Amino acid sequence: MNLLKKYLISIFLIVLLINTVYAFAGMGAGTTTNTNNILPPETPIQKPQDIANATDSDQDIIMAQHLIEYDSVQLQAEKKLFIRETLIFRNNGDKDYYGTLRTWLPDGSENIKVSKSEMMTGGGLITLEFNKSGNIISWQEYVEKNSALPLLYVVEYIVGTPSAASGTFSKKLAYPTTINYRYMGKPGLPALVVKITKPQESSIKLFDENRNQLQTDDPSDAGDIIRLNDPQFKEITIERSSSSASSSASSSASSSAIPAGKTNYAVYIVIGILILAVLLYPYISKKLKQGDSNKPLKVTSSSYAGKAKSERTNSGNKAAGSEGSKGDSDARIDPRRKELGLKLQELETRYKSGELLDEEYEDEKSAIQEKLKSLNKGSK
Repeated sequence: MNLLKKYLISIFLIVLLINTVYAFAGMGAGTTTNTNNILPPETPIQKPQDIANATDSDQDIIMAQHLIEYDSVQLQAEKKLFIRETLIFRNNGDKDYYGTLRTWLPDGSENIKVSKSEMMTGGGLITLEFNKSGNIISWQEYVEKNSALPLLYVVEYIVGTPSAASGTFSKKLAYPTTINYRYMGKPGLPALVVKITKPQESSIKLFDENRNQLQTDDPSDAGDIIRLNDPQFKEITIERSSSSASSSASSSASSSAIPAGKTNYAVYIVIGILILAVLLYPYISKKLKQGDSNKPLKVTSSSYAGKAKSERTNSGNKAAGSEGSKGDSDARIDPRRKELGLKLQELETRYKSGELLDEEYEDEKSAIQEKLKSLNKGSK
């Protein structure tokens, strides 16, 4: 009954640990949670619009600020990149603009989402409809002239190309003749900012369209945020490289076929198995001892058997060479000695077959030997 209770307790602990892994939302591999958006979604944006007097020419539209968030950790198990771009368009003309805003997305972009928000604390996000033609996505918008608080446009997407699997991402900032926005930052407000989220062991390099490596304009940057005040290039490429240690770890993880996000699950299973092993140790130890007792040659068994045989032989010799006056007494004692000898042989057979534990064998054997000794003393 105690052993059954131990089994039940072990199974309960393992099930409890496994359920802990699945009891919380967002712990599975490939979950794409927008952790940076703290603004309430679907909040209406009310702006006065004079569409009748607005221009549809985007010649005065510039890129006041462009934030590219590169994340190679969130979807690492799927060998994809998660990209979020925040674009701030400014109208430097003398008329409001009502027309199409555009941006370029790389090949293999999927799960695209476009939304906008007011540039103020507590502003909301509202999802926008967009059109996609090749690598260009576009949406219709109204941009006030010389607005002090232009709107923010957020573009989110996933890149799943082979180059993205190795951590390479390219973004065209200018695409003739479709996108020709100028980048014009202000002092203390860089036009282009790149925010990097990557595995700790890896490193990042940035290149322009001519493979010239880009350097940050702020030497104090630790590498996670890169600021470029006045970008003159038309394309930016982000390349991630891994150290030998991280490559080895990645190769090992791949060969073991354990997907990211399942590590906690595996750890809990191992803990459950260890608990089960501890609870079953006494039972297993007893079985191992019984297995050892089945061996045909056992030093203690043979030594005691030899000793018993010697005692029987000596007793028989004494009985055969005794005087005639003791003949009647020996005749009465011999059947008892023979019976004890048979019991000793039977005891040896049961012990070798595993029916008896060491302690039981020793106790019964000692009792038989004591009786033999007393018989031997009586025959003298």
